[in-house]
Amino acid sequence: MLHSLTTVWFIALGLLQASMPLVSGESGSISSIEQQLGIQKIQPVSLGSEIQLLGDVDSLSFYTYTGQQNFTKGNPAVDTSGSSLIYYADDTFIRLVATDDIETSTIIQHITPLGEDAFILSGNGTLLGNDLSRQLVYNLTTLSATPIFDRQLDDVTSILIDDNQVYFGGNFTYNHSHSVAVWNWRTNTTSSLPFGGFGSGSVINSIKKLDSDNLLFAGKFFTLDNSSYLTRTVLNSSSSTNMSSIEINPLVSLSETVWTIDSSSEFNSENFVCPSSQRESWFETGTSAAISGKLPYSISPTKLRVYNSPNTDNEISLFRITTGASNSILNMTYIDPTTGKVKYCDAFCPLFTRKTLNSQMHDSSYSSESSFAMLNNNSTIISWSNDYQDFAFANSLEINSLTFMAMGSYGSNVGLSGLQLYQNSFNSFANSTLNTPNCPGGTNITAVSLSDNIWTPVENGVDYISTHYTPNDDSVPQVDFLISLQYSGEYNINIYTPGCSGDGTCTSRGIVNVTVWNDNDNSVISTKSIYQNNDQLKYDNLFVGQLEPSTYRITLKYQSGLYASTSPVTVVADQVSVSIVNLDLSDVSNLTASSTKKSTKLNGLLQYQKSNFTSSFNSSQSPIANTSLIQYAVDHFESNSSIFASLYDKKTLLLGSNAQGVSVLSLEDDISIQKSNFGQIGGSVSGLFEFENSTFITGEGLNYSDWKTHNSIYNGTFYNADIDYDVSIASFANLTYDNSELLILNDNYIFNVSNSSPVKNNSGLSISLYAAGKNLDNEMLLFGDIARNQFSNIDGSVSLSQNNTIRSLDVSGSQPYSALYLNDSATVYAYQNNNSKTQLKFDGRSDYNAEWTWNGKIQYWLYSNNQSIIIAGISNDNGNGSVLSVFDTSSMEAIKEVNIASSSSKINSLLNFEANSTVMVGGDFSLSDVGCEGLCLFNYKSGNWSAFAGNLINGVVTDLEVYNESYVLISGQYNTKNTTGITLGMYDLEHDTLIPLRKDDTKLNSFSVANNDIVTWNSTVLNIYSNGVWTEQKISNVNSSSTISGVYSIQGSGSDSSLEKRDSSSQSTSLVLLGQFYDSTYGNIQALTYDFSHWTPYIFFNSQEDSQNSAISGFVNQDISSLQNTNIFLHNSTTASTSSLSSNSSSSSSTSATSTSSHKPKPTKSSTHSKKVHRGFVVLIGLALALGTVMLLGIFGVIFAALFRDEEIQYQPLTPHINDNDLANAQPPEKIMKFI
Repeated sequence: MLHSLTTVWFIALGLLQASMPLVSGESGSISSIEQQLGIQKIQPVSLGSEIQLLGDVDSLSFYTYTGQQNFTKGNPAVDTSGSSLIYYADDTFIRLVATDDIETSTIIQHITPLGEDAFILSGNGTLLGNDLSRQLVYNLTTLSATPIFDRQLDDVTSILIDDNQVYFGGNFTYNHSHSVAVWNWRTNTTSSLPFGGFGSGSVINSIKKLDSDNLLFAGKFFTLDNSSYLTRTVLNSSSSTNMSSIEINPLVSLSETVWTIDSSSEFNSENFVCPSSQRESWFETGTSAAISGKLPYSISPTKLRVYNSPNTDNEISLFRITTGASNSILNMTYIDPTTGKVKYCDAFCPLFTRKTLNSQMHDSSYSSESSFAMLNNNSTIISWSNDYQDFAFANSLEINSLTFMAMGSYGSNVGLSGLQLYQNSFNSFANSTLNTPNCPGGTNITAVSLSDNIWTPVENGVDYISTHYTPNDDSVPQVDFLISLQYSGEYNINIYTPGCSGDGTCTSRGIVNVTVWNDNDNSVISTKSIYQNNDQLKYDNLFVGQLEPSTYRITLKYQSGLYASTSPVTVVADQVSVSIVNLDLSDVSNLTASSTKKSTKLNGLLQYQKSNFTSSFNSSQSPIANTSLIQYAVDHFESNSSIFASLYDKKTLLLGSNAQGVSVLSLEDDISIQKSNFGQIGGSVSGLFEFENSTFITGEGLNYSDWKTHNSIYNGTFYNADIDYDVSIASFANLTYDNSELLILNDNYIFNVSNSSPVKNNSGLSISLYAAGKNLDNEMLLFGDIARNQFSNIDGSVSLSQNNTIRSLDVSGSQPYSALYLNDSATVYAYQNNNSKTQLKFDGRSDYNAEWTWNGKIQYWLYSNNQSIIIAGISNDNGNGSVLSVFDTSSMEAIKEVNIASSSSKINSLLNFEANSTVMVGGDFSLSDVGCEGLCLFNYKSGNWSAFAGNLINGVVTDLEVYNESYVLISGQYNTKNTTGITLGMYDLEHDTLIPLRKDDTKLNSFSVANNDIVTWNSTVLNIYSNGVWTEQKISNVNSSSTISGVYSIQGSGSDSSLEKRDSSSQSTSLVLLGQFYDSTYGNIQALTYDFSHWTPYIFFNSQEDSQNSAISGFVNQDISSLQNTNIFLHNSTTASTSSLSSNSSSSSSTSATSTSSHKPKPTKSSTHSKKVHRGFVVLIGLALALGTVMLLGIFGVIFAALFRDEEIQYQPLTPHINDNDLANAQPPEKIMKFI
C-alpha cells in the first residue's frame, strides 16, 4: 500500500511535544481577542444637553469600542485593496489582520472552522508573511497563522474536517499524489490517502462525510493513483468463523452500584454482580418484578448478559430494560438459540430456560456460528450458552442507571442468578473503589496508583479526588492510571477533568502534564499539558491510533500553577477512558473462501470507507467496494463528468453535473441508495455551496418545472431564488447578520435568503466578502471588507440625546445649517431654499414660517428674551458685503436692517446691550466713516453706528461673550494702541479697561467658557485659561491633519431627560469637538468629548453633501442668552485703556505659562479690592441701606403729595386688562408672542 507521510511541524530537540501546537483546544472568545489587541469597550458619553448636527447627515454611529472605526467608512472597494481578516461575534467586528499586512493580490477563498479556537485559511497570496497556498491555521488564542504543508497546494476547492483528519481536495499534486492531501491536526502530520490520489488531470470538487466511517469524494476523475485498489475479490462461498469464546468489550464494574428492589425480594448484591449458574441471587414472588441499579458514573453500554434462575419455577420468560427518569424502553438485539438468527426486541424480550439452552447447545445441528454474531461494525460480539444470553443495545447511549423488569415467568415466581454489563471503553478511575472487580479476587484490567500526597474524595455528582499542593514543600502530585488491552486495534484515549465551579477551586487550579506510556517497552505514546481551571467537566484527547496488546500507563503529574499569587495549588484527578475505535481480529478469526477478481469503474464519485483501510480488514478483499453510489455515477452521468456533491439532512445527497443538472438521492442507513431522481434540475452545474441547512446551486441554464435560471436554492425542495446574477461565481460567502442569512457572490452581489431579495450596499451596511466561516460558538472569521453604521438613511439634521439615541429633526424637508435656542419649547432654524436664500423655521412647523429671506447665510445670531428680538449677521452672496438684521419675533417686523458695504466684510459675532438698544458687532470689516475696524457698535433704535471704546480695538474679531456679568471676552487677532497681536482679551465694562489674555501668530477661531475656565481654539489645538495660567491642551493621539471645526460647551453627563434644555450654569461641563480627527487609536472620527481629564471618542458620521463633512455644523440646544445679552448700560467711554500683557498671559512663543506674579488678571466673579468684608456684615449693611432708602422715599412722597395735590383729579387703582389665568386660558404659550 502506497502511503506517504510527511511531518510538517518543526520538532525541537527531537521531541514533537516541545513545539507549540497549531490548535490549543481553548476557546478563542471575543474577550480574549479584545485583550490581546488592546480593544476597550467605550461607554458612550451621556451629555447633560442635546447636541444637534445640522446639515445633510446620512449615517451616524456612537463610538463603543476601539477598532470600530475600521467598519464605519463608506462603501468598501470591490477589489481586495481594502480586504482584511475580520472576526465577528456578539454583533462586534474586530479586524485581526489589517490591510497593510495583506498583499493586494491576496484572496482567501475558504475559511473552515477547526476545533474551538482555530480556522483553516486557504487561498492565494500571503497573510502575515505566510503563503496561503500552503494552507494556514489561524489560531484565535494566539492570533497567529501557521502553515500546514511544507509545499504549495495550488488550487484547493474543498476542505473537510473529520475528527482528527482534515482532507484537502482540489487540483494539485502532493507527494506524487493527485488532487487530495490529508492532515492530522492532533499529531500535526500530513499524508496522502492509502491509494494516493485520483490520477493525473483529476479534480476534486467536493468532499462530504456520509457517516462516521464513510466519506464521499466528488469531482472529475476515473481512476486512482494506485489503480490496484480498484480490483476487488468476490467470494464464491461463505466463510466460516469460530469466535464463540471471544469477548472484546470490557466488563463494567458494578461493585459500587446502588440497587433498588421491592421490600419482599430476596437479594444478594455480591452474588448478583458475580453470577454463578448454580445459585440464585435475586428472587421475587409472583410473575413480575423489577430491580434497578444506579451506577456511580455514566457509561455507554454495548450489551447486557443475563443469567436466568437455576430454579425452574423461578425462570423468567419475558423482560424489558428501561433507563432514565422517563423509564424509556430500550431496543435490544439478540440471537434466537432455536434458530441461530439475529432478532430484535424492546418491551418483551425473551429469555429461554436453562433446559432449552442446554438442549440447543447439544443438538446435532448446533454449530458455533449459530451461537454468536458480530454487531456495530464488528465492535460488539453477542452470544449465548447454556448459562446465559446476551442482549446488545441497539442504539449508542449514555446511562447512569438501569432497570430490569421481569414481565413473565415459566413458573410462579421470578429470579436471576445475576447480570453483567459490558461497554465500549476501558475506564480507570482515580478513586480506586470504582476500579474494584465484580468478583472477589478477580483480575483488574484497570487500576490506579497515587503519589503520597493527601488525596481526598470529592463528592460532587462525580466521585473524583483532589489534593492541595504547596510547591517545594510537598511531594509533586502524580496519578498513574493503568489499563490492559487484549487486542490490537485503533483506540481513542481521553482524560476527564472535573469542573472547578462545583467545588469552588477555580482560582487555585493549575496545569498538569499527562503522558501516555507503553509499559512493555516504557515508550512514550503521547504527552500533553492540560489546564485544570475549566468551569464544567471536560475531556481532553490524548491519543487516537493503533495500539498493540499491552498495559498502558497514563501519568497525570503537576506541572505548574496558573496564578503566581495562589498557593497551595489544587490538583484534581478523575478518570481515563480508552475507547475502542476498531479492533484487529485477524488473529482470532479464521476466514476461508474461494474467490474471483473484478475491477471497479469510477466516474467522478468515490465512496471511501475508512475502516476498510485498517489492519483489521481482510487483506484478501479490496478496500474499495463497488457501492451503489459509485455505480450510480457510472450508470447515469456521462463519462468524464465533473460532479459536485452536497449532503442535505444526512440522508439526502445532491449530485450536480457539468452536463446533466442536479440529481437528488435518498440514502439508507447503510449508505445504499433508497431512491433517486436523476436530473431533477436540468442544465449545467458549476458549483454547490452549503449554508445553514440549505444548498446554493449555480450554473447555466438551470431549469426546473416552469422556471429557468442561473442560480437556485435547495432546502428540501428546489425553488427559484430570483437571484438576478448571471456571472460565473468565483467566490461564495455566507454571513448571518442581524437575524438575516446573507449570501455574497463574487464578493459584491448580496442576496438576503431570509426575505428572498437582493441587498444593495448602503450607508447602513456595505459588504464585500470573499470567504466566511463559523464555528460552533457562532464565532465567524471573514475575509473582505465590511462597513456599517448604527443609524443610516438619516437624510437630514439629527439630534443626539442624553441616552445616546438620536432623533431626526423635522424641519419640513429642509436642511438647516444654523439654529438658535429661544426657550424650552421653541427653537428657530435657518436653512437655504431652492433659490439659495436663507429662510427661518420655528421648530419645523410650517405655520411659523417667517417671511424674511436673505441672499446669504447667517454667520451669527442671538436672541433677547427680554426684548423679543433676534439679531443676525448675514453674509450677502450678491457681493455687497454683510447684512446686520434686527427683527421683532412678536410683531414679525424688521426693526433695522443695514448693509456693511465692503465686499469682503464678515460678521463673526454679536453681543447685545439691552439697556442701550445697542449691539456690539465683531468680525472682519471696517467702517471708515465711523472709524472702527473689526469691532463696532450699532444702535438699532437710532440706526447709528459708532466706534467702541474710542476705537480701542482694530483688527479681526471672531467671537464675543459676556463673562462674569461685567466683562466681555473678545477673541480674534487685533491691536490696541499699546499692544499688538492680541488673540484674546477681556474688556472690563465697569472700568473701561481691556485686559489682554493671549497673543498668537494666528487668530483664534473662537472660545468657550467651561467650569469658569476659558477654552480657546484654532484649527488644531485647545488652550485653557484657568486660575490665571494658560495650558495648551493637545488632542491626544491625533496627527497634524486633524482639524477642529467647532467646540461646544455642554453640561456634564447625567441620565435625567429633563436636562435636555436647561440653563448653561451646570457645575460640571464637558467639551464636544467637531471636525476631522485622525487618531492613532480610534481612527478617523468626527467628534470627541473632553471632560478636562480625558479625551473620549464620541461619534462618526457621514454627510451626503461632502465627504469631509465640512457642511455639518453643531448646535447645543440650551439657553446661552446670558452670554450674548447683558443689561449693563454701555458707557462707551472714549478714554478706554489697555493693561499690559501680564507674565501669565500666553504668546505664540510660549505654549504654557506658569508665572506666580501677584498681578495676574484672573477672570473671577469677585472684586479685586485688597480688603474683604465678611459675608455676614455684607448682609447687615445691605439691610440697613434698604430700610433707610424706603423711609426717605416715603417721606418725600408724602411731602410732594401735600404740596401739589389737585383736588379735581380722582385717583383709582390700576388693574391689568386681563389676569394671568385668563391669559393662559385664552392662548397657548407659543401664541402669546406671534412666534414663541
